[in-house]
Amino acid sequence: MRKNAFTLIEILTVVVILGILAAIIMPSFITPVGEAQVSSARGQLQTIRSQIELFRAKTGDLPPAAGAEGVDGLWDALIINPPGGSSYLDRIPRLPSDYVLMWNGTELNMRYEGMDPILAMEVPTW
Repeated sequence: MRKNAFTLIEILTVVVILGILAAIIMPSFITPVGEAQVSSARGQLQTIRSQIELFRAKTGDLPPAAGAEGVDGLWDALIINPPGGSSYLDRIPRLPSDYVLMWNGTELNMRYEGMDPILAMEVPTW
């Protein structure tokens, strides 16, 4: 009497084929995610820089640097306790993982702390 079931060889063949297809398709999904993170980080850096310039135009001075990367003083001046009472940003920007902002009182830069060596060299030039 024969039962209707798959053999072990058939199941293993299907699993191997699915694994090969996943290995071919996965890189095409990973690349757009990385590109979206880069685009988001660049956009947020540009937005913050423009708000710093607006702050300078209104007050005649730049926000102070304070805290670990200097950004505490920046957020205090642009969001928490802005001169004149109206904030320049709605909230502290949420950067993609592995990106860090640095403010020294005169210049805003971004650092990439991830594993991609190309981004590590490219990000400081933004």
